[in-house]
Amino acid sequence: MKVKCSVCDEEFESCTGKAEVCSNKCRMRKYRETEKGQAKVAEYNKRYKRVDLEWICQFPECGKMVISAHKRTLCDEHSNPSGRLRLMKKRRPEIIVSYNHTDSLRKKIKRGTIDKPVCVNCGEKDDIHFHHPDYSKPKSVIPLCRNCHIEEHRKYK
Repeated sequence: MKVKCSVCDEEFESCTGKAEVCSNKCRMRKYRETEKGQAKVAEYNKRYKRVDLEWICQFPECGKMVISAHKRTLCDEHSNPSGRLRLMKKRRPEIIVSYNHTDSLRKKIKRGTIDKPVCVNCGEKDDIHFHHPDYSKPKSVIPLCRNCHIEEHRKYK
């Protein structure tokens, strides 16, 4: 029987239909929202001399408050790769097609069917990334080294 998780709103299979959460991670998140759970977290942080800090999720259009003892830039929903990918699929499906093409290029390079590319800006041979100038054309990619790729994306911001 399909049931919706009360924490992350994902559908999951439940044999009894009584389950409220899809995983242990969601169970812990739900527990931490209760007064008892917040008291336990505060006690733990006090014992290990951690201070609860408030952060704002930096994911575009999110802005949720995150309370954590460690500096974080993303909330739980966006910090795990599958969560980011799931949101990306909803918002911009054309990016996923581009990612799939990049993965196939990496596999071809690993197999040796195509030569290892070099950075078009500086000629670097190691740590090559594939830059998509236009996501609507997933097969048109530019091989760039890591530093040049970061610079290329800084131009757009």
